[in-house]
Amino acid sequence: MKDRIKLRNLTEGVINGRRIVDFNYIWKQLRDNLQDHDLKKYSLQDWQFQKEANYHGGLRTQFIFQCMSCKKKCRVWSEGLSKNQMELNMASVLSLLVEGIGYTQMEGLLAGMGLSYITDKTFKYYQEMILGHLETISEKSMKDANRKEFELDKEAGDIDENGNPFITVIVDGSWLTRSYGTKYDSLSGVGAIIGQRTGKVLYVGIKNKYCTKCYRAERSGKNPKVHKCYKNFAMSTPSTLMESEALIEGFKQSLEVHGLIYKYFVGDGDSNFYKKLLDSNPYAHLNIVPHKIECTNHLLRNLCKKARTVTTIT
Repeated sequence: MKDRIKLRNLTEGVINGRRIVDFNYIWKQLRDNLQDHDLKKYSLQDWQFQKEANYHGGLRTQFIFQCMSCKKKCRVWSEGLSKNQMELNMASVLSLLVEGIGYTQMEGLLAGMGLSYITDKTFKYYQEMILGHLETISEKSMKDANRKEFELDKEAGDIDENGNPFITVIVDGSWLTRSYGTKYDSLSGVGAIIGQRTGKVLYVGIKNKYCTKCYRAERSGKNPKVHKCYKNFAMSTPSTLMESEALIEGFKQSLEVHGLIYKYFVGDGDSNFYKKLLDSNPYAHLNIVPHKIECTNHLLRNLCKKARTVTTIT
């Protein structure tokens, strides 16, 4: 009894802050370890929490317990690894990518709740891994969507004299801009092409004027190390052209990659893009010119805008 009292009076380890744990998994690990323990000789009260393992795993961590009588130790993970469930740190990186926030915001958010997070280096590792998976999935999705448009178009009989299906697509793009105080245009822009029949994305083009590693190397007067560079648009070119350039690339690759002709497209009132598309003439060898269908929403919006202007004049 005295030994038990002494054991209970021993100072246990302390964890600073909070942790996210899978209780079912922790209990399973403890139960498995206790099965190998002589419970007739040693009590559950002999087990004591020692410390958190020196493992910088961010949201996933490991706890060390020890029987103070037989000195047996057991290591317990806060959550397990499963093929059917994304690891917690990776899930957190995916979540912040979906929500449009970065490492600093996530670190601050978790710090406010008393939770430790992965290092910036580990974050970038997970980020590159996730972006690689997302890129592969998106490419497959767009390939499948184009194939479906191809099949539906052949069923409808919309085929040119050379046997190439021609379809109607919806196009749009964007780049961030700031007009209050001082004007600023984003260094990145995107253009998307959507199939009219399926409503699925057929093509996404992204334009970037900036690469962090290239920029830092240039400032240091050095050649950049080998890296995956996302810069594909000249810094001197206006950001307003990123949307049209991205979309034109989508038209140019449609026949070669997917066997489709984007003959008709629904777009907004951007006349610059249509002119640039006609100048690029993506289907010149087939003597086919893309035809624009004005978006009804934009037509009505412009009509309402002009109607409001008339009311101020009269």
